[in-house]
Order: sequence, then C-alpha cells, then structure tokens
Amino acid sequence: MRFWRTQADNSTNPSRVWQTIDAVLDRGKENIQTSLTPEDISAFFTSKVEDVRCRRQCVLPPQYREVDMNVVNFSDFNPVTVAEIMKLIQEAPNKQSWLDPIPTWLLK
Repeated sequence: MRFWRTQADNSTNPSRVWQTIDAVLDRGKENIQTSLTPEDISAFFTSKVEDVRCRRQCVLPPQYREVDMNVVNFSDFNPVTVAEIMKLIQEAPNKQSWLDPIPTWLLK
C-alpha cells in the first residue's frame, strides 16, 4: 500500500495516476454492448428538453429590487500604473492546473 501511495503523491499527471489505479484494481475498459438505437437516444434527449421547458414555464420570474446608490458607489477609482500591475502579476504565485496550455511562470 505504501508503494502506491508514494506513486500517487509523487505523480505530476493525475490522469496517469487514475490509469494506474484502474489497472491495479483490474477496472479496465469494458466493451459494453447496447441495444439502443439512434432513434432511442434522440427520443431520450428530446424528452429531456421538453421536460425542462415544461418545468421552466411553472417558475415565477425573478424579482429585482432597487439598489441604494448611497451604499454602493463605484464612481471614483484610483489610477494604477503599468509598473504596479506588472509587480502584482510577478508576485502572484505560480499556481496552475495540468489542463493549462502553458505554465504560469512562462505566461508571466
């Protein structure tokens, strides 16, 4: 168990971790046979759309209220310089997702 935990903790590719877990647990991809036809699938989704439209008709429209302009007022902003913006970006942490097309440090 310790070996697999170390493998998961040290991995930089979540997709690969799940592939390994699936292989260890013998959860490979199965060839699932179905008797559904394209017409069955179309009828299913058509029914879903019709159901959503029907339910939407029963919903009351949203109610809005006036905002007290004395409480929220965004009429005055302090100007910032390009240097200040660059400093904020450079000081931000290099956090990223494996789905990001390029690393954050490179984007900066």
